[in-house]
Amino acid sequence: MDFATGLRQIELSADPEAIALHDGIAAIHRARRGDPLDISRLQRASHAAAAWHHDQRRRSGEPYISHPLAVAELVSSWGMQECAVLAAVLHDVVEDTSATITEVGDLLAEDPALATEVVALVEGLTKIDGLKLAAADARQAASLAKLLLAIAQDVRVLAVKLADRLHNIRTLAALPVDKASRIAAETMQVYAPLAKRLGLEGVAAELQDRCFAVLQPTRHDTLDHAVQDRVGATGVELAGVVDRLQAELDAAGIAAEVHSRRKSLWSLQEKMDLKGAELTDITDLLGVRVIVADEAACYVAVGVVHRLWTPLPKRFKDWVATPRYSTYQALHTTVIGPGGLLLEVQIRSIEMHRRAEWGVAAHWRYKESGRTDDAAPIGWLERLAGLSTAEAERSPEDFLEQLRAELAGDEVLCFTPRGEVVPLPAGATPIDFAYAIHSQVGHGCQGSKVNGRMVPLTAKLQTGDRVEIITGRQGGPNRQWLDVVVSAKARQHIRAYIARERRANEPEPATSPTPAPPPARRKLSRRHRRGDQAGVLVDGDASVATELASCCRPVYGDRLAGRLSRRRRAVVVHRADCSDAPVLSDLPVSWAERPGHVVVTIELEASDRPGLLADTTRTIADSGADILFSSTAAAGGTSRQRFELAVDDLVVFDLVCARLRAKVRGITSVRRI
Repeated sequence: MDFATGLRQIELSADPEAIALHDGIAAIHRARRGDPLDISRLQRASHAAAAWHHDQRRRSGEPYISHPLAVAELVSSWGMQECAVLAAVLHDVVEDTSATITEVGDLLAEDPALATEVVALVEGLTKIDGLKLAAADARQAASLAKLLLAIAQDVRVLAVKLADRLHNIRTLAALPVDKASRIAAETMQVYAPLAKRLGLEGVAAELQDRCFAVLQPTRHDTLDHAVQDRVGATGVELAGVVDRLQAELDAAGIAAEVHSRRKSLWSLQEKMDLKGAELTDITDLLGVRVIVADEAACYVAVGVVHRLWTPLPKRFKDWVATPRYSTYQALHTTVIGPGGLLLEVQIRSIEMHRRAEWGVAAHWRYKESGRTDDAAPIGWLERLAGLSTAEAERSPEDFLEQLRAELAGDEVLCFTPRGEVVPLPAGATPIDFAYAIHSQVGHGCQGSKVNGRMVPLTAKLQTGDRVEIITGRQGGPNRQWLDVVVSAKARQHIRAYIARERRANEPEPATSPTPAPPPARRKLSRRHRRGDQAGVLVDGDASVATELASCCRPVYGDRLAGRLSRRRRAVVVHRADCSDAPVLSDLPVSWAERPGHVVVTIELEASDRPGLLADTTRTIADSGADILFSSTAAAGGTSRQRFELAVDDLVVFDLVCARLRAKVRGITSVRRI
């Protein structure tokens, strides 16, 4: 039966169950997002998917179409957009059937913009589905690198993939034990940590618990029975705690919902393994969750909790002011409840709770290009995407080790001297912090201050630390740093620096038995000796007249190349990377003593919008540069800005450029002129 025949048969059947499922998905979508989902488009997509999958069945015996429709239902429940719901329905057709990506786009031809987004998502999902993540190390590392690049380009791809993986995990019982174990191991290693980082806490917990049951069934069942016994013994007491706290919050005029909660089995097992503890030693097995109207009410509610019961010292965490993984927000406090019962109390606003349950996927708003307006939640994702495919192929073991450390580790939130938040993996050092700011800051790192005190570069940073990096032009990273740093970005830049230094110090291979004589240096006549005019030495001589080239405007810190100009009666000094610089400079030129500051000019283009100039100037000032002159012009929706900046050295200038690209919304190009 061909696709057209299958599609006609499915459309004519008008299956009541399918109609009910479509209505249900649309209702969930409307409830989560507040905007309607076009039922006719959803039906057309599911009919087409069913026709393409018409001869396929799952291991359970169900028609294959039951899987993509279940994935679409999950995606809707997370508040994803219509394009993600449709992509969920169609996510396997290109990979597993005769369908082409062009045919997928043709299904939605009446809305070209929607068709483009759905096609892009299906293509991204097809690439991920083609990866074999549990293969040998080299293949696994390369596949994971491609996965990270795909989801960094559009995180909605990851959200749909997680829904796909969650439904597959829920139906693992239909698979042979060896295959189920392989999928469960892959999920625990990669997808569950990614779900947690995306903010899908509920999804991550379910993936981990179900995989725990597959990989360690005896241990899982034993722990489950022990937890049920302990919960049964304290359940009545906990119910009294919930009722009392609800009454106190009502009396204080705080609208709140109070619920009891139980720690997931896998997180319990992890904590017991980490601390070498028994179940009876775990203090937050049972807890209380308080959901209030807004952020301000969170802080009022924690005051009520602390008036009722004594808080444990150093067990209060403010994830509202400094969100965990840039997405999770809540106040956590551990108190001594009635009868000495230790309780962890989590306090969230309604919005924080929704985000903790369904992740930032429910709240991100995309432009037509598919990028987010607010890039803050994907800092961790960009760190992961920094683990390059080339590095994965060069050293798969190191790549996988870095990836697992990034995914499995917690996060610390440190601050620059200006108060900017820098998220880092747990165990990070000042060296990691320096490379998180900019590669040149990392290369020049010579010392650090944490909270105003000098500390060694090997010190472990903690959340809340204020870190200042002391840089210099001498020295640079060395191999010992690789044993200290924990972030992938720092490790990658250090290795690249060491490799460049090694290549630079390697002797040139001999091409003949007789070495070629060095190129003859030009002789400078007396008319060129008119004193130092540009702060540049020619062959160590300050008496030679020099002139800075106007084409590239070199400043202190640039590598130089010199060309003798008889017409100007001076040595014209270019930047070494200038297109007009001599290919082989026969005049060794170098900077004289370091000036107090250097002046550079920067030009940028951006999509014009209100507040653009204010955002640009604030970012430049916060990066440590002084603005000497500025001009701006706007035409056709594009703004062109030019700034003349005074900076201490070019490291600061590189930092300015990096922060402009990262922090100012709408910038399309930044260049030095």
